[in-house]
Amino acid sequence: MTGRVKVNKPTLITRETKLPSGWGYSVMRKLALSLSSILLIVFIFGHWAGNLNLLKGETVFNDYVFWLNNHLLLHYGVLIALLFAVMLHSVIGLIHYLHNRRSRQSRYHHKRYLKTNIAARSMIFTGAILLLFILVHIAHMRGWLLDSSTESSYQNLHLGLQILPLFSLYLLGQFALAFHLYHGVWSLFQTLGIYH
Repeated sequence: MTGRVKVNKPTLITRETKLPSGWGYSVMRKLALSLSSILLIVFIFGHWAGNLNLLKGETVFNDYVFWLNNHLLLHYGVLIALLFAVMLHSVIGLIHYLHNRRSRQSRYHHKRYLKTNIAARSMIFTGAILLLFILVHIAHMRGWLLDSSTESSYQNLHLGLQILPLFSLYLLGQFALAFHLYHGVWSLFQTLGIYH
């Protein structure tokens, strides 16, 4: 009796082979995250440019908010596009995070990060902080958060930022955005093949 070693033949992928759905591929999830993030980054810069009106005083800022609210196609078009992008980005980001965690069968005894930074490792957490910040920010600016009699968006913002927990969340939101963008923009360029 000879000792034969059993060799596993490689599985060939044919037309009949069942492949995972698109979201089962890491590259598909990263592509969806990249494309939705482009829209979100464009909005962030537009929002930032509009918020520069705060520096011009209450009247200019309130006129800007009034102008935005009266251009319904622009206002609701951007709102719907943003809701779609935020929901897609959040859901796919969570799926990607869970898929990556599940892919490792056992946990490391000692973690050593060789080619990563804190921004990359904290994407799920900064994303969760940003989602909370967005919801609070919308409620704050719409006047749903504070019991305020003022109709002025400028005054509403001013009053809200005098409340320490709200101010702290705004500050934390800015740090989370910086960390999220730091890794996200690099990852976006790499996924789209702009940066190797």
